[in-house]
Amino acid sequence: MTKSESGLHWIFPLGTLIVLVLIFVALHFLRTPEPATPLDRALIWIASRQNDDGSWHGEEIAVLRPGPAMTAFVLYAMTRLPEPLRAQFGENIKRAVTYLEKCIDKDGMVGATSDGIDYPNYATSLTVLSFTALKKQDSVDRMVDYLKRAQLDEGEGWTTSDPEYGGWAFGGPSQPKPNAHRLDISMTRFALEGLAAARVPAEDVAWSKARRFLEGCQNKDGGFIFTPLTEQSKAGERVSYGSATADGLLCLRAAGASKERIDAAEQWIRSRFTAEHCPGFAANAQRPWAAGLLGYWLAASARSADASQRDWIRTVLISRQRSDGSWVNSTDVMLENEPLLATTLGVLALSEVAR
Repeated sequence: MTKSESGLHWIFPLGTLIVLVLIFVALHFLRTPEPATPLDRALIWIASRQNDDGSWHGEEIAVLRPGPAMTAFVLYAMTRLPEPLRAQFGENIKRAVTYLEKCIDKDGMVGATSDGIDYPNYATSLTVLSFTALKKQDSVDRMVDYLKRAQLDEGEGWTTSDPEYGGWAFGGPSQPKPNAHRLDISMTRFALEGLAAARVPAEDVAWSKARRFLEGCQNKDGGFIFTPLTEQSKAGERVSYGSATADGLLCLRAAGASKERIDAAEQWIRSRFTAEHCPGFAANAQRPWAAGLLGYWLAASARSADASQRDWIRTVLISRQRSDGSWVNSTDVMLENEPLLATTLGVLALSEVAR
């Protein structure tokens, strides 16, 4: 082989390699990006609503505008995202944590604002759940102490013969008997899940008190009512319905209730499950609770749904998602007509079915 031939022997392979590299680079940039999933799109929409101080505020409904409770709820939803999706919104999470840290008062309560208190038991419970998930323990003990004080018990004159005993109401200032503003199974669920996440010992009396309350809210059919307070049940006195039972089941699990009670609640949900509406309401109900509670029902029931039920939840949510990635309920009876609330509930449900 001549010297010139030897040079060509190396030039041609090198030239081919360069061409292949250029083709690869061109294909890389010309490749159509993978479409965003419904969960991606919802999160992008939520992130775009975060304020400079890290907070989120309801935009359509006045009671959801203050900031602490709505921010705690969105942050909680983000901490339940599957990885690596959660990491993609790490900066949003960090800013929300910074905001909520400033909202914890000296007594451990989250929710005090210049305009009054903002769902303090919800806000505090959800902050505990979020901070424990993020392993930010600095203020958790103080918030847990607040939640234990907020439980309706002997400290405010309640006794074991009262149906309110052991539950959680709206929170804030002490609620001496007979005041139990907005006492319900939903408020109690998040308080109990917060205590469980913070690893409150099983022998703590808060658990036995809570179990007594839960026993009073669970019907013989295994389902749950929303509240033991008279004339405040959405489906009728002592009538079980979907979102209350899904919350009740999560309460039972968190509080270490008996297997029999847990099995009964699971059976109620399994035998009545639908992803089209919240079950348990009469077709001729005076108010559209079955439609208005859909987001709450799907977010809570997804925690115990089987594979086929999860597929059904996913299908319904995708069909109802708006073009901008958000959700909104046309029915306003449970505030799901607030897009930020409805979209956060949708994110919770899709996160669960993605696990």
